[in-house]
Amino acid sequence: MAPTLWHRQLREGLADMQLSLTDDQQQQLLAFLALLNKWNKAYN
Repeated sequence: MAPTLWHRQLREGLADMQLSLTDDQQQQLLAFLALLNKWNKAYN
């Protein structure tokens, strides 16, 4: 999954749940997702 797709899906999901996060919080979540994706590829 491409990072731009992740960002769009995060924004849409937050809007659907009527949640708001700062840009920094969103970037932290996206960085964590990228790290999980990296390690998932290493182990699976």
